[in-house]
Amino acid sequence: MSKKNQKKFQLKIVFPDKELKQQEVDFLVIPSIDGDIGVKPNHTPFLSALRPGIIYIHRDESKEEISVVSGFVEVINDKVIILLSE
Repeated sequence: MSKKNQKKFQLKIVFPDKELKQQEVDFLVIPSIDGDIGVKPNHTPFLSALRPGIIYIHRDESKEEISVVSGFVEVINDKVIILLSE
């Protein structure tokens, strides 16, 4: 599969002392301090602080919601790492 046709990317959500989730996903909506950001495969790399809100995780036909208070998100090379504060 070519990179342009890639339909999933890696998501990792961690706390400073433990991993909460690691899986392949289709689409994310992240509450950044600059507003909600939708992330798809091949997204432009970025780094942002999070604001209180909901992370929406779309995978296959399901949608999961994770409430967050603060943290950081990094998108690079079809990987999204979200570091949540305690």
